[in-house]
Amino acid sequence: MVVEFDEKGLCCNQMAMTSYCSKDCIKQNTESCTFRCGLLNQVCGTMQCSDVKTVLIGALRKQSGRVITKVDQDFEANRMVFNAACTAQPFVIVIPSTPEDVSHLLQTADEYGQEVSIRSGGHSYTCNSLKEGAILILMKNFDKIELVDTSRSETGKAAWLGSGATWGNVLKNIDPKKYSYPHGQCKSVGVGGFLLGGGVNWLGTYNKYGYGAENIIKMNAVLADGSLVTVEKDSTVYQDGRIVDHTSDNNLFFGLRGAGSSLAVVYEFLYTVHDEPETRPAIVLIWIETALELENLRQVFSKTDKYSFMVNHQISGINFWQQPLLNPLMKAFPLAMQALRFLNWKKTFPVTVGYSYFLDFLRP
Repeated sequence: MVVEFDEKGLCCNQMAMTSYCSKDCIKQNTESCTFRCGLLNQVCGTMQCSDVKTVLIGALRKQSGRVITKVDQDFEANRMVFNAACTAQPFVIVIPSTPEDVSHLLQTADEYGQEVSIRSGGHSYTCNSLKEGAILILMKNFDKIELVDTSRSETGKAAWLGSGATWGNVLKNIDPKKYSYPHGQCKSVGVGGFLLGGGVNWLGTYNKYGYGAENIIKMNAVLADGSLVTVEKDSTVYQDGRIVDHTSDNNLFFGLRGAGSSLAVVYEFLYTVHDEPETRPAIVLIWIETALELENLRQVFSKTDKYSFMVNHQISGINFWQQPLLNPLMKAFPLAMQALRFLNWKKTFPVTVGYSYFLDFLRP
């Protein structure tokens, strides 16, 4: 490491230089870094980028989890996510094993001025779990799934779910033939990303129990400064015993359940489980063109307790499709459906044959 360092300058210090050069070397991919500071933009010192990266990786290894660099054969396999359009290349991948590991990684990232991305299942189609040149933290080792009896749950039952577990494994361990809870629609969806993103599933239990985020009882998490906390409805409790009561202006429990990818690294959830079989979903496309047809549909809904119905309120209004930008779609969509019906030779398209009797039931 080549360091020409001026200790006399007030703004020149080793920590500031290391943080600056770590960020500059990784983002700019340069061979060396010259650190300047102060009103006169004085030169504090020069560092070789190869040395900076070595120091950073060494610091990341000071925890029990695995560190994967670009020279490792399985780097790409661990980088890949469900959406192939997510092509960002992280600087390094780390797979922590304990909450203390996560704490160390966040503190190290802060010390060296590095960005961090977190991944639970990797199903994010918006690529939230990948950042170019960042430290990618994979939560796959936090895969706990445990059904428990607890008075904390309104149903008396709940599950401890690790953020790195997938809903496919949750469904294997907590049988939907006996229990129900909002979950990811695809089995590969991670628990953490789903719940912290709001927990929306347009089928089955979502209609009955609401968003997945609404069924979170409490969360164990690591804050940006490395603090380990338990986040409950009314307060955030630090591992050292400090308690921060939630207010309308400062409520981590509220914020995590929807904007959680920005506020903390949650590694474990206590999640409500309902002691009854899961509702079986069925998608039925019903084209409503008049107020009378909508009223006929409402009458059908009100006369049965066998089915639970969910209607998209945004498009249920009769005049919705008359808007200038949407009217062409209104005209084109039925034609597209007819074309697909012809190509697929399904009389009930886009409703599967098994639900044709249900359509007849809905017709006035």
